[in-house]
Amino acid sequence: MIDENKNKSWLTMFHTTVKENGNLIAVICGEQKITYHELDKKSSRIAQSLIKLGIQKNDIVGILMNRSIDLIASILGIVKAGATLLPLDTTYPQERIRYILRDSKCRFLFVKKSESEEIEFDGTTIGLEDVIQGETDEMGYDVDLNSILYILYTSGSTGNPKGVMISNLAFESFIKGITSNIDFMKYQKILAVTTISFDIAFLELLVPLTRQMTVVLADTRVASNPRLLINYIKTQEVDIIQMTPTRMMLLLECVGNQDWLRSVTTILIGGESFSQKLLELLQKRKNTRIFNLYGPTEATIWVSAGDLTNESTIHIGRPFCDVQIYIVDEQGNVVPDGEIGEIYIAGNQLSSGYVNQLELTKRNFIQSGWDQKLLLYRTGDLGVVLPDGTIICKGRLDEQVKVRGYRIELNEVIQTLMKYPEIKNATVLALDGKNDTKYLIAYYVADKKLADEKIRAFLGNYLPFYMIPERFIFMSRLPETLNQKIDKKGLMEVLKEE
Repeated sequence: MIDENKNKSWLTMFHTTVKENGNLIAVICGEQKITYHELDKKSSRIAQSLIKLGIQKNDIVGILMNRSIDLIASILGIVKAGATLLPLDTTYPQERIRYILRDSKCRFLFVKKSESEEIEFDGTTIGLEDVIQGETDEMGYDVDLNSILYILYTSGSTGNPKGVMISNLAFESFIKGITSNIDFMKYQKILAVTTISFDIAFLELLVPLTRQMTVVLADTRVASNPRLLINYIKTQEVDIIQMTPTRMMLLLECVGNQDWLRSVTTILIGGESFSQKLLELLQKRKNTRIFNLYGPTEATIWVSAGDLTNESTIHIGRPFCDVQIYIVDEQGNVVPDGEIGEIYIAGNQLSSGYVNQLELTKRNFIQSGWDQKLLLYRTGDLGVVLPDGTIICKGRLDEQVKVRGYRIELNEVIQTLMKYPEIKNATVLALDGKNDTKYLIAYYVADKKLADEKIRAFLGNYLPFYMIPERFIFMSRLPETLNQKIDKKGLMEVLKEE
């Protein structure tokens, strides 16, 4: 099969749909809809207004808007203007927003004045209300592959977030990789539920627009309410959904059946460890393909996709076409297949590094010991290559903890807890105890509080004594971060209240 999109930029692919199928619905948000032709015109008006207001190529433009069709049009407009996107979540604390704007040296902030508070900002704030109306001039759709498409700020070990720079080349390589492994077909509907401050949102918002699909955008109210979201997926007859395991388990727990998934043909899971229990629940849907996605922000969203539709072993598949994955030991050597090591990533999807953090960039992006021309990103994840070439994740280096002198993987304890029939979801924290020792606390979700001794007895059938948590805390649901992952700080607050 010939790929007609080969060697075309992602923005050009969007424009091809505008020319050939402009009346196709590009985005649905609640009761509102916009066609590809209308979205193209609206984003071009935004781009030309931004240029007239002084934005030049490669300028960093922060975007702070509620989830709406205007948000997607504004993202496209900023890119068409040749600028770099700096996505900001409207629910971020003001101090975090101010820090990101300062640290990135952002010169412009694009907002919807009618819905945002005034932000303390040294640059220029531009409102969507300032955009020119009427006809627009024809715009080019080529992008400079070496320019930075977006900067995303992720958690940093210093206590402040760090900005990850992703180029247009990296993003286009990602599109080629993800669409070669997973079918994104014309006329399909894909759910967009992820905050734009989390990189997987770009799979939901931009990739579909290169494939003549329809983005079904959940507004903030729907995205934050599990029951509203379930109903939205059902009534909009969504074909593809992408979620973290935490969010997926939460939705499955909300109702007693999976009828709300009746239209869904593809489920993409990623961002956290995929449990056997979740896989078994999803495999009850016989006509749905299930993928386990893997990738750090520093390597542009996802770098591999494991098709688990008919699998019993949870793996992350093989690397995408423009990506290489190596399993490396502590001495920097590639280990033989079957041995555990740290996952290193190379290829066109790698980030250009961190904003204003040269030393951190040099520490995490290194030259390989076997090929000086090869740049590698150290993920901190552990993995192993199976004989067939597929890769299994084995947790993280920083989740290896010593308890009573024994080195253990927290993920192994979590996965074993999830085998308990009445436990729907679980996580484990390692906390500091006396004399520099650590102890384990387990949090679990169930219909009712379970007897601690029964959980301990169950775990004792699978785990040695030193891997069994000292405490078990019952919860109706695990707290989530904006990125739909388990909120560990929130769990600590629960512990303080106990």
